[in-house]
Amino acid sequence: MYQFLIQITIEKKKKKKYIEFSKEFLLFKLQTLDKSKVKDDFNEIEFKESIKSTSSMEELHIVCKQIAFKGLKQITTLFNPIKNFFEYLNKTNKNLLDIDTNLVEDYINITCVDMKLSYGTRANYKTTLVSFFTYIDDSCNFEKKFNIKKIKVNSNDVSSKSNNKLIDWLDTDTLTRVNKEILNYFKVDNLEKYRDILIFRLFCFSGILPNEMASLTLDSFIFKDNMMFLKIEGNSESKNREIPLPKDKLIRYYNKYIDFRNPKAKSFFYNKDFNQIEVSLLSEIVKRLLEFCNVSIIDKTPKMLRKTYALFLNNEKGKDGFTQPEQNIKYLLGLANTTQLREILKYGSIDIETASSAFENLEIYKKNCKYIINS
Repeated sequence: MYQFLIQITIEKKKKKKYIEFSKEFLLFKLQTLDKSKVKDDFNEIEFKESIKSTSSMEELHIVCKQIAFKGLKQITTLFNPIKNFFEYLNKTNKNLLDIDTNLVEDYINITCVDMKLSYGTRANYKTTLVSFFTYIDDSCNFEKKFNIKKIKVNSNDVSSKSNNKLIDWLDTDTLTRVNKEILNYFKVDNLEKYRDILIFRLFCFSGILPNEMASLTLDSFIFKDNMMFLKIEGNSESKNREIPLPKDKLIRYYNKYIDFRNPKAKSFFYNKDFNQIEVSLLSEIVKRLLEFCNVSIIDKTPKMLRKTYALFLNNEKGKDGFTQPEQNIKYLLGLANTTQLREILKYGSIDIETASSAFENLEIYKKNCKYIINS
């Protein structure tokens, strides 16, 4: 109960932070908007004070309508996307820490299309939201940098229903098939073969982020009590954690990669210059193997495999007969909050080390392949 109350408090603070950022952004924009058509009694100083005094999105909405009534209608063009995106975050149980390029793009090209907003309105929403989060990155003191990238606004006929034959994660059957078929991609034993298979399976069975994969060292892999763990050093996107791995799904490729790996490299995975492997190459490896397996999926990226990992633990029972509880999955993914997980799991007292056992029934071995499991 105490933890639940703490979580509620954190969520309230994030909502309040969003409102404060909205006020700062509107105050900044108020200085730059064209005021040539405002009424004679338009009082900019008074409106600025009114914006500062608001404490909710509803109060801020009232002030913006007053400003628009006095002739500065551009303020509603700025405010409406910010307000509606705030409502979207609340409806989907997300907050500032969940915001990234993909979330904003999905909102523009899926949610707003389903809301039947015109192309022009959605284009304005995109421009405003990118400007808003860029302003926060540049001018506000916040724990996260959004770094919203270029977003394409799709035509009106593209919606969440247009891709209903595709999925953006791998179900259990597809996860099994893909992990078998990637073994057929490589024709000879070499460094690239064991590196790419190990990278792909680590994404599948640890759910780590691409920058975390790139930062791995030999010391990141821990073997104890006949188990295999991955130690992750936290960063701005995730927390420190130690992830139990399904050793039998990885150890052959780990050992073979070690045999081929150049000991001069400081990072575990490295490029041709023995420097840390590029995140773009990690993404290319995942995409290449998924395309080889003819997977009909929207998002052929490590992020999709991270989502698959979370959904697998959320839905599949381990040898103990239980799925992983929400706080375990949150820990394993290094999340600061629980909003990215759609359901609250029933069981809350399972040891996190049983997470790797959920993969034990996944038969992904190459036919007639024999190997020894050791560290």
